[in-house]
Formats: sequence, C-alpha cells, structure tokens
Amino acid sequence: MEEQDNLQMIDNLYDPAELGNAVKTLRKAAGFTQHDLAHKLGVADHVIAHIEQGLAKTMPPKLLLKLVVIFETSIDELVIGRRLQ
Repeated sequence: MEEQDNLQMIDNLYDPAELGNAVKTLRKAAGFTQHDLAHKLGVADHVIAHIEQGLAKTMPPKLLLKLVVIFETSIDELVIGRRLQ
C-alpha cells in the first residue's frame, strides 16, 4: 500500500510553482545566477526563468537529474519538497 500511497501523493503534490521555488532557492543558496545555472545545465537562460516562474508543466528527466547532481539533492526532494520513504 505504501507504493500506491506514494504514487497518489505525487499526483496530488506535484506543482510546477513549488519546483520553481525549490530551484530558485537552491540556485541562490549556491550563489548562482540564472545564467550560471543555465550554463551548467546546457540550456538557454530563459529556460531557468521559465522553471523558476512555475511555467514548466513538465521537466525532461535529464534536466531533473542534472539539477539533482548540481544541488546535491534528490528528485523527490526537488520535485515535492521532501524525501519519500
């Protein structure tokens, strides 16, 4: 049942605005500008602004994985704000 609960929670909790806030918070804590982060990810500057504004309804897995590595976090913490059990 725990797996089903986690899947339902993800459906209910994923919010592009929350992801955007997390990316912005982590970026600032790391001392990066949007340009710096875009360069590290290999994307255009406007992509970071788009994410941080909560306008990214979906995220390519490769981009999520790069964010996890750069910010030394986990996908679940990045996307839903906490680690799943």
